[in-house]
Amino acid sequence: MTTGPADHEGRADQDGKSGKNRLVAIMGGFVVIVVVAVAIYTRNEKSVDGEDFDRHLRRGIAALENQDLIVLGTEQQGYDVAEEEFSTLREAFPREPSVVRNLAVLNVTKYTDPRIASDMWSDGQRATFLRQTEERIAALGELPEQKPLARFLEARILLQDTGELPDEAIVSLLSEAAEADPDQLAYWGTLAATLALVKEDPATPDTWLALFTRALDRAVALDGSNLFLLDLRLQEQILNESPEALATVDRLIEVVEPLWIAMRKEEGPNSPLFQMRELKQALEASDFDRASFLGARTSNSLKNEELGLFTSDRNRAMGHPLDFLLHGPSPPLEARFRSRKPENGHPVRLTWEAPRKIEIEAAGVIEVVAADYDLNRTMDLATLTNEALTVWLFDESGAVTESLRWQLPSGFEPRGMVVVDLDQDDLAKEVGADEGPAMSGMGAEMAPAIREADPYFSADPDFVLFGATDVLVVLNADDKGTNRHLTDVEQPTWDTLGDVVDIVAYDLDHDSDSDLVVATDRGPRILLNSGAALFTDVSAYSSLEPKPLVEGLQVVDWDRDLDLDILCCDGSRAYLLENVLYGRFRQRPLEELGSRDTVERLLVLEADGSPSWDVLLRQAGAGKLALTRTTPEGVTITQEKDSLANLERAARTEDLDNDGVQDLIEIFNDKLEIAQGLPVGGFQRTEPLTESVTDAVTSFDVIDWDGDGRLDLLIGTADGVQLRRNTTSSGHAWWSLKAIGAKDQTGRVSRDGVGTLVEIVVDGRYQAKVVRGQRTHLGLGSSDNVGAVRLIWTNGMPQGVINPSGNTSHAEQVFLKGSCPFLYTWDGEKFVFVTDCLWAAPIGLPAAKYELVPSREWEYLKVPGELLQADEAGRYRIMLTEELWEAAYFDHVRLIAVDHPAEVRVESNEKVGPPSIAQYKIHTIARPRRPLGAWDVEGRDVSDIVATADANFYRGFQERIVQGLTEEHFLELDLGDLSDANQVTLFLTGWLHPTDSSLNVSFVEHPTRDAPRPPEIQVRDESGNWVTSPVPMGFPGGKTKTIAVDLSHLMPRADGRLRIVSTAEVYWDEVFFTVDEEPVDLRTTTMEVSSATLEFRGFSAREPRQPNGPERFDYAQVDAGPWWPPMRGRFTRYGDVSELVQAADHRMVVMGSGDQLALVFDGPTDPPPAGWTRDFLLYSVGWDKDADLNTMQGQHSEPLPFAGMTDYPYSADAMDWTRPELM
Repeated sequence: MTTGPADHEGRADQDGKSGKNRLVAIMGGFVVIVVVAVAIYTRNEKSVDGEDFDRHLRRGIAALENQDLIVLGTEQQGYDVAEEEFSTLREAFPREPSVVRNLAVLNVTKYTDPRIASDMWSDGQRATFLRQTEERIAALGELPEQKPLARFLEARILLQDTGELPDEAIVSLLSEAAEADPDQLAYWGTLAATLALVKEDPATPDTWLALFTRALDRAVALDGSNLFLLDLRLQEQILNESPEALATVDRLIEVVEPLWIAMRKEEGPNSPLFQMRELKQALEASDFDRASFLGARTSNSLKNEELGLFTSDRNRAMGHPLDFLLHGPSPPLEARFRSRKPENGHPVRLTWEAPRKIEIEAAGVIEVVAADYDLNRTMDLATLTNEALTVWLFDESGAVTESLRWQLPSGFEPRGMVVVDLDQDDLAKEVGADEGPAMSGMGAEMAPAIREADPYFSADPDFVLFGATDVLVVLNADDKGTNRHLTDVEQPTWDTLGDVVDIVAYDLDHDSDSDLVVATDRGPRILLNSGAALFTDVSAYSSLEPKPLVEGLQVVDWDRDLDLDILCCDGSRAYLLENVLYGRFRQRPLEELGSRDTVERLLVLEADGSPSWDVLLRQAGAGKLALTRTTPEGVTITQEKDSLANLERAARTEDLDNDGVQDLIEIFNDKLEIAQGLPVGGFQRTEPLTESVTDAVTSFDVIDWDGDGRLDLLIGTADGVQLRRNTTSSGHAWWSLKAIGAKDQTGRVSRDGVGTLVEIVVDGRYQAKVVRGQRTHLGLGSSDNVGAVRLIWTNGMPQGVINPSGNTSHAEQVFLKGSCPFLYTWDGEKFVFVTDCLWAAPIGLPAAKYELVPSREWEYLKVPGELLQADEAGRYRIMLTEELWEAAYFDHVRLIAVDHPAEVRVESNEKVGPPSIAQYKIHTIARPRRPLGAWDVEGRDVSDIVATADANFYRGFQERIVQGLTEEHFLELDLGDLSDANQVTLFLTGWLHPTDSSLNVSFVEHPTRDAPRPPEIQVRDESGNWVTSPVPMGFPGGKTKTIAVDLSHLMPRADGRLRIVSTAEVYWDEVFFTVDEEPVDLRTTTMEVSSATLEFRGFSAREPRQPNGPERFDYAQVDAGPWWPPMRGRFTRYGDVSELVQAADHRMVVMGSGDQLALVFDGPTDPPPAGWTRDFLLYSVGWDKDADLNTMQGQHSEPLPFAGMTDYPYSADAMDWTRPELM
C-alpha cells in the first residue's frame, strides 16, 4: 500500500527485518544514553590500554546497535559514534580482527538499513561510501579466519543493489562463505533464500538448482524446527514430486500442532494444521497436482503469521550483519593487555570469618534456603532433610523463636526444593496505608524510588519439593497473622512426569502467578499455576522433545523479547525452550552456541558488561565461557574463553566482592568452590573455602545474612547448617533491591517479583540480574551511586528509576499499560483531555474459554461543546494520541456537529456491547427524571452520589479481587411507578477499569475465579425474586462516558425498582432517565477531515487521581519517553496522512506508542440558531491492539485488521492486501 502502512519503513525499527527490535530496544536506548552520559574517554590513540580498548569497543557497539538515537548534547547519530570509536581503535590496532570486522559490519549495516532510503544518498556519497565499504571488507578478507564473513558481507552489499536477486557474483560469494564455515546458519540460509527467488526461472542454471538444494538441506540440518526453512523445503520437494515431501509435512505438523493447540484455536478449513493434513493425504496418495495447490495454500497460511513465528524464523535463518560484531579483543591482543598489566587479575582478595554453626537441629541437610518466611523483616531458614521440611523463624537478635515442621510422606526421596510464593495469599502481614507505594505519574521518572515508605512483601514464600518420583507443593500458611503452619496442596496426578532432577519457578505465561519448569528423564515439562497453587501439566501444548535432562535449568529472557525462555541440557546438547507466548514453548537446539555435542552442564549469567546473556559451559569435562551479543536477529557468540567452571552441582553466580562482576559459587567434589569474575569475562579461582568443613557440602545459599552489604554463605552439610560471614575489605559499594508486585490487586505481577529483569549501568558498565528471591544484590565497584536502573517486570512493563538509594524497594507501577487511544480537543484556550476511544474494537484480546473479545470497528463518541471550540479560522482541532503499550489503527474519522436547543441535552447511543444495542442514534433529553432513590448492596442511600455528574463516583464494591474484577455488587434504583410507560431510557454516566489479556488468561486457569461479568439489568419477577434481563445493557468503555439503556422491553411495570449488577470494576457518577419523550428537532452537520498529520509527540503527564475516578491526563505536560517497549512490525510514516482517514477503505493510519494523529476539521459556516448550542459526535472506524504478552500477535503491529473480521489472527485467504485499490 503506497499510502498505507505496508510500505512505511521510514519509522525507526519497525519493519520485518528488525525481528527483535534494535537490541531489543527495551534496553537499547537506556544503555546508549547512560553510557554516553557517564563515560569519559582518554583520546590518546597512540596509547590505548586494555581498559580503553574495552570502553571504545563497547561504546561503538552500543551506538551501532542503536543507530537511530541521537547522542546527548550533540547532533551525532549512532552510526557517527560507532565510526568514531572504531576508527580510534583502528589507528592503534590496524589489523586487530575485532576492529577490522566491526568496521566492515558497520558499513554493511548502514548501507542495508531500510531506514536510510536510497534517495538520501547522492551519487557522490554513494560512490564514496561504497569505496570505503569495499576497502573495509577487503581488509577483513585479508585475515584468514575472517574470510568467510568477508564474502558474506560482500554478498549482502550486492544483494542490496540487486533487490535481493542473485547473480553470479552473489552466488559465488555466498557459496564460498558457506563451504568455508559450514556451521554458520546465516550463510546457508541466505544462500537458500536468495536462490529460492529464481529457482523456477527457466534461465536459472542447473548448478544453481543443485546448490539451492544443498544449501537448504544444510540449513534445515542446522535448524530443523525453522518454519521458513521447512516451508522452502516442502515447496521444492512438491515441485520435484519427491516422496520426501511427506516427511517434511510430518515435521511441519510436529512443530505446528502443539503451538496451534496451545492457542486454543479451532482446526477449521483455513487453519494451517487442517491444510497440512489435507496436504499429507494428497502426498500419501502421490497426487502431486493437488499437493501443489495445497502446498501453496499451506505456505500462505504459514506466512500469514497466525503462529507468529514465520518472520522471526526467516530472520534467524538469514541472519543480520549485526550478528557478526565482535565484543572483545582477539586472544593475542587480550594476552598483550594482560602482560602489560599484571594486576589485571582480581585486585580484591575474598576473606571469610571462621565457620559458625547455626543453632538448629537439622542433621542431614539436603537443601537450605534463607528468606523472610514470616515477613517480620528478619532472615529465616528453611531446611530439607530426608525426614522433613522445617522452617526456622528468627527474631532480630538472631535467636530461633519458632520452627515449623512438615513431615515428608513415606517413600518420598527428596532431591531439592524451590522457594517462591505460590498462592498470593497476602495474609501474613497487614499493610498499613502509609506503607503502600505512592506512585507518581509520568514525570522525570517512570516511577520513583521508594525510600521513606519502604514497602515490604505481603505474600509469604511457599515450597515446591521434588524427588525421584514425585513433586510436592507445601504452602506457608498464616491465618491472618496467627497460627502459621505448613500445609500441603494435593495436586492432579503427575504420573507422567517421570524422574525429576530439577525444578525452577517463574511466571511463564505472564498471568502473575509462579509456574513450574520441571526437568525429567522424559524431557522438560511445563506446569502452569491456576492461581491457587494448583498446577496443570500443559506440556502437550508445547513442542518439546522427550530427551532426558540434567539439573541446571536456566530461566531468562534469552532473546530479550520480553518473555521468559528456558535453557536446558541433556548432558550432551544445549537446548532453548523458546517462549512463543500463550503458555507455549518450542524446543530447539541452542545453535547460538555453535555446533556442540559434548555440553554436559550450562549456566547463564551476564559476564562482560554487555546487554546480552552469556553462558558458562562444561564441555567434554572442560569449562568454557561463551560471551554473546543480542542483535535484532538473535543471539550470537562473540568470543569463547576457557573457564575454571566445573558446573558439577548447584552452581550460581553472585557478586561476592561488590566489584560489579559476577563471581561463581559451586559444589565440586563435595566442597564449596569460588571463582572470582574478571571484568572482561572469565574467572580466577580463589583459595578453597570449605577445607575446615569436615562433612561433605550438600547445598548452600548466598544471602546478606547480617545486613552489612556483603553476601554471606550458608552451607548445608550432614551435620547441619554453617554460616560463613563475608569479611572482604574491598571498599566497594552495593545496592540491594526488593522487587515487589503491586499490593492494589492489579494482579499483573507476582507479589515477590520473581522473574523480573534488573538492569543497571554504573560507571559505564552494564549489569543484569534476574530476580530469584526476596532480595537481589548488585555490587557497584568504586561508584557510590547506582545512577540508573531499569526493571522489566514479568508482564513486560519497564520501570525506570534514576539515582535510587542503596538497599531500596521498588514496587510495580500501578497504572494501565493498555486501554485505548486518548482524545484531546481544543477548548478555545488549550487542548483538554476528553476520554479514550476505540473501546469497542479490541483485536487479539482473549476472553474466557479461549475465545476472543468481539470487535466492532465503528463508534460515535460524544464531545461536549464546551470542550471543543473553533479556532480563529473557524476550524475544529482534535488530537488522537497513543500513549500506552499498544497500537491503534484509524481507517476513517469524521466530526458531526449537533446543534440543538440549549435546554435540551443530547447523548450518543454509543456503548460497549453488541452492535444491535449501539446503533447510531442521538438521544434528546428535554425532561430528565431522577430516581426516587438509589441504594448500595448494604442498603445505604447513595442518591446524592449519583444525582449529578460531578466526578464524585459511586463505588458499589468493597473488595477488588484483581484489576477489573470485583466481588458482585449493584446499584439499586427506584424509577417509580411506570405502569403507563412505554418508552423508558436509562442514562448512566460512569467509567470501567478493564482487565487485560494476561488477567483474562488467568481467569480461565483459576479454579474459583471467573472473568468479570459486565453490568446487567435485574428486575423483580412476580415472586419478588431478582431476575436478569435477557437484553444486554452494555457499559461505558474505559474513561468517563454516558450510555443510554433502552428499558422498553421491561415496560410497563408498576414496580420501578431495578438493579445494575456486575462483578466488573465499574463506577457510576450520574443516573437519570426519560419516559415517553418525543425526539427533539436537531441540526447535524458532517465534517470530513481537512488535514491529518501523524507525528511523534510523547506521553502526557497524569493528573492527580480523584477518589474512585479514572486516570486523566494533562496535554500541556509531555515527556518524550520512551516509556514502553516497542512493538515489532510496520507503522505509518510521519507526515500528512489525510488520504488515509477520508474513507473506510482499509487504507489506515497505524500508530505506535507515543504517536499523535492531529486532525483539523473546517467548521460549518452557520452558527447554531439563537437559543441553541452545539455539541459534537466523533465518528471513527478503527481498532486497537494492546501489547500484553498474552494478546494474540500483541508484540507485532500486524496482521492489519479489517472490517468484518471473524477471527484474529485471520487465515491467509481472509483478506487480500494486494488488491489494486489498496496498492
